[in-house]
Amino acid sequence: MHISTFRVFRNDRIATWVLLVVQIVTLLTLAARVSDAQDSIKTRRGTNIVGVSLGVPGYQDQPLPLQLTTVGLSVTHVEPMHVGFDLSVGTVPRLVADGAPIFGARVGVVLPIPVVGQLTLLPGAGISGIGNGDGGELGWNVNLGALAAVSRSTALRTGVSVHQFGEERGAVVWLYELGLAWFVE
Repeated sequence: MHISTFRVFRNDRIATWVLLVVQIVTLLTLAARVSDAQDSIKTRRGTNIVGVSLGVPGYQDQPLPLQLTTVGLSVTHVEPMHVGFDLSVGTVPRLVADGAPIFGARVGVVLPIPVVGQLTLLPGAGISGIGNGDGGELGWNVNLGALAAVSRSTALRTGVSVHQFGEERGAVVWLYELGLAWFVE
């Protein structure tokens, strides 16, 4: 896959690390507090979650400019210690507005691992696709997410996914995501 060279500024790297620190602090805060969500996903059986997210993409070891922030939708089946499905689709609004839309999809499996009452890790793997309507590329991905229940129906979801497309073995695309999810019975 050929990705044109993006000019990356120092403040984009700083913003990426700030987003990562905010995610970690938020998850630790939610995990440490006592919540009304005592029937969180740890005790739920066979729950589906639907979510929206914002993401900061990167290529190799560099974050892409913040103008390339992604917006995504996801559906995941969460049942503690049971394999479930994970489907995410997304795009870059800036490119859609410029008339050059690129869409991506991630289809795979997750194994929800309860950590504490409100926090569940979501490790997963699957197939990735990226394209613009004229064609695209398929690849594979591995990802690690976290789901922190904040109420009976809502959770904070964050994660990082690493994707590889085409024959170029050393080239990886990654995505940090932060979003909200809703439990659907």
